[in-house]
Amino acid sequence: MKTIENYQFISNKYNTEEAKEVLKTLYKAIINYHKIENLSSQVKYDVENEKALIAIKNLGEELNELEQTIQVAKLIDKQIVIKSKIEVYYE
Repeated sequence: MKTIENYQFISNKYNTEEAKEVLKTLYKAIINYHKIENLSSQVKYDVENEKALIAIKNLGEELNELEQTIQVAKLIDKQIVIKSKIEVYYE
């Protein structure tokens, strides 16, 4: 039997500066997690963690795209709606 828990921790409407700060903070936290994973692999095994490096690259690119989207919203005076749902379960 698996238990599914749903969490909605950032779902809301934000002005562009708030949205930028929320998303940047979230992405940077996840990027830093992967950086620590890579550093741990370097220290323990003297090898790069390829999975972590790929995640860092992809997340950085996504963050840049989000910042561009937010910039466009700012130029056309729109708010940003962020919807988030995290499902946690075991298999």
